[in-house]
Amino acid sequence: MSRGMVCRVDKVYGDVVDASGRYAILYIVNVRLGPLTLIAEQLVSNRFAAPGMRLRVRRSVCLPLTEPTGRICVGPSEWMPDCPAVEQTFTDSGHEYRWRCLCPGGAGVIRHGDASLAGCGYLEHLSFRLPPWELALGELRWGRWLGENDSVVWVASDGADFALVLRRGEAVAQENIVAIAERRIETSDFSLDLAAVETIRKGALIGLLSWPLGWLLPRSLTAIDEDKRLFEGSLRERDGTHAAPTRGFAIAESVIFPHSGHGM
Repeated sequence: MSRGMVCRVDKVYGDVVDASGRYAILYIVNVRLGPLTLIAEQLVSNRFAAPGMRLRVRRSVCLPLTEPTGRICVGPSEWMPDCPAVEQTFTDSGHEYRWRCLCPGGAGVIRHGDASLAGCGYLEHLSFRLPPWELALGELRWGRWLGENDSVVWVASDGADFALVLRRGEAVAQENIVAIAERRIETSDFSLDLAAVETIRKGALIGLLSWPLGWLLPRSLTAIDEDKRLFEGSLRERDGTHAAPTRGFAIAESVIFPHSGHGM
């Protein structure tokens, strides 16, 4: 891969978690290198057996499609948001990242062959254009918690000095964000405590990739370290009342980008 080549990356992430904690997570990553588009797809689930990562090369890309009814489809799977979509653009080292949270909360169905899983659902689309060895996000924390008629989404990067918390699709003012930590999300209005239930996957990206994808991508990408878990979350208002907290499941992760990952 030429060091002067600028690539366009589109990452689609969608998940569904049911009331018992069964989950299915759909990843689609399109990497456009000049005229070539590499498409990696993976389904991770504790509900049904899922295939490993698949790599394809084709001209078209599989991105979320919103129908007039408001339903959002990715292949045979679909999401039905119950709050507004959110779009944010943030900058790191002069490069722009466009983050579209298409379903901050709502219902979803992920289908795989004859099997399916329905429950609370989340869907996002991240896109950026830059040489992959220039990623310098440091440690990225991301997560989403879905409860009955409520949702919390958070994103924070120390490398890009970026922090965002959404409640029911509405952004919390920056001055009201108190903490975005591994086990606690806190604002001036609410606190969300997280208790780990299951490790979904942990380790460097290279361990998850099959040949030839691991060989084609630069080490600056394959050395990315991910720790993704399923949590039980307890959301409590900070209004002085003693109402019982709202409970639900969260999927959250910490991703560490190598600071010296410039090798190819």
